[in-house]
Amino acid sequence: MQCKNHNARKTEIINFRVSKEEKEKIKNEAAELNMNMAEYLVFLSRNRQITVVPYGEELAKELYKINQHFNRFSQYKYIPVQDLQDVVNQGINTINQIMKGK
Repeated sequence: MQCKNHNARKTEIINFRVSKEEKEKIKNEAAELNMNMAEYLVFLSRNRQITVVPYGEELAKELYKINQHFNRFSQYKYIPVQDLQDVVNQGINTINQIMKGK
């Protein structure tokens, strides 16, 4: 839903909890744009589009697992290519199953 009047009188209050790390991240990103946190969050709500992906949570978990495998390979001077290919292929197969609705 697009806001029509950006200069409308602000009469509503939003309160919610975040972790210390999340608060610092929001605060720092707002500061980079010379905004306070409220201005920054309103800016994001007006200018960022979030696309909902079917099975997105499952896909994100699978991609996270693949990334963990890649991190494991960083300890090697030479990457075992076949192992890397196996990890990628396994991840692709799992993602395909998720996309088909399991």
